Amino acid sequence: MRTVFHLMFLLSLAISCSKVEENKFKKKTSFLRDWKVLRYPYSNAVLTLFENNEFKYSETGHTSELYSEGLWSMKNDTLILNSLRPNECLYIDDFSLNEKETFESMKTTLKNCNPKPNSKFFTEFNNSKFIVKTDSLIYLNLNSEYKKEYGNYKIY
Repeated sequence: MRTVFHLMFLLSLAISCSKVEENKFKKKTSFLRDWKVLRYPYSNAVLTLFENNEFKYSETGHTSELYSEGLWSMKNDTLILNSLRPNECLYIDDFSLNEKETFESMKTTLKNCNPKPNSKFFTEFNNSKFIVKTDSLIYLNLNSEYKKEYGNYKIY
């Protein structure tokens, strides 16, 4: 009887330890998913984080389509995104809004190129940092004037 009790105890201990490890893994990877991003009124954006440390970003608005691809990393509770520039001529959209842009002064992905009319825009993430919360990301690099007037982006 005592042997059966010991076996039952060891079995229940093993099961509870595996559940703790499973919960740690779920908590650690819970940010690897699709995040809805509200940057502008009437825009629809999604940031997708993959297990292989890659990300994709896509956004559509009234008359524009934007995208980005790149690599992410984590430092403590901070997610860091860095885009990989495409090898095609596109206008660059600065995700942080720190660049003062007019259509004539917009940077392009390739030097001295002229993007095709109605082409996509490339959204650039350059060491862009986000605090990871359970159900949201808090963007840290947003233009302070924009943030003061409109608040931070909503990412959930």
